[in-house]
Amino acid sequence: MSRIIEFKNLSPFSSSNKSEIFIGCASYEERCTGALLSASEDYVPESTIIFYSKEYLNKGKTEDFLDLLCKCSLKLTNKKPELINFSLLSQSQCLNTSIMKKLNKGAQDINITIDITTFPRQLLFLLLREVRQIVQANNLRLLYSEPKHYSAEIRPDGWLTKGVRSVTPMFGFGGVQDPMLKKMLVVLAGHEGERAYITWRRHQPDKTILIPQGKPYHEGLRNISVKENLLLRSIIGGVCLYSQSLPAREVDEAYLQLERIYARYAHEYYFIVAPLGTKLQSLGFFLFAESRPDVQVTYAVPIYYNYEDYSVGIARRWEIRELDPYKSDYRK
Repeated sequence: MSRIIEFKNLSPFSSSNKSEIFIGCASYEERCTGALLSASEDYVPESTIIFYSKEYLNKGKTEDFLDLLCKCSLKLTNKKPELINFSLLSQSQCLNTSIMKKLNKGAQDINITIDITTFPRQLLFLLLREVRQIVQANNLRLLYSEPKHYSAEIRPDGWLTKGVRSVTPMFGFGGVQDPMLKKMLVVLAGHEGERAYITWRRHQPDKTILIPQGKPYHEGLRNISVKENLLLRSIIGGVCLYSQSLPAREVDEAYLQLERIYARYAHEYYFIVAPLGTKLQSLGFFLFAESRPDVQVTYAVPIYYNYEDYSVGIARRWEIRELDPYKSDYRK
């Protein structure tokens, strides 16, 4: 089962002699620097790999934060990080083949640390699937830094995203649409109701299940999630609202609830899931889709992000290990 522990300072993966590779993603959010800035004096990875999006580079402070990540990497490893420029409009080319060759080459002798904080979900899902095929579960750890506040929490007119550019399956997670079955859409409610509503409208499912947010990072987020999803809830009706909510920091519970829904409805519906909740909850959706290749993961790409004021500061930091549902006791 997944182990999630809070950390103050980033420490070496373990005391073993295995080398370590750190992978992160630059963003317009300050918290993309949260892990590396907290590195302890004895944290000396062999190398670092930093992803960045050419679409985001001139947005907000993305370039400044990328520069800061490069300086941190140079200080820790005495060499420049390997930079990977990706485009969200071409998901199939998100992973540089040289990176995968590098990881494959030393797969038995390396530990991998991935800071998932600001990885776009469609890239994160693809990266996790590829990395988990190379390294053992106990040689992989994930890091996540929460913001102190989101824009929507502290400003009446605050917002995260606006509009939807497209609603498409994540590359590599297209699932199977059996024509003999009806369509089910499972939506994890987040803090962007427009994306949830448009996802539902584009798919026009025969049945919808909306999983509500449970205990949030900050208490103010609970009301935002409810308010943002009022339109979708009014359309699909209370009967579609799932009976159990998901706390914001849950990984295994998200996976478990999806497994329960699947066991109940898979004989009648093919599944499409939309992970619009927190990044940790989305890990549970990833594990579910990874173990159920017939399931499609759909993703609504916004037209605009709030590049200038998406979130503020860096708050609690989390380390996730043993991301492996197959070793859990869920099915006992």
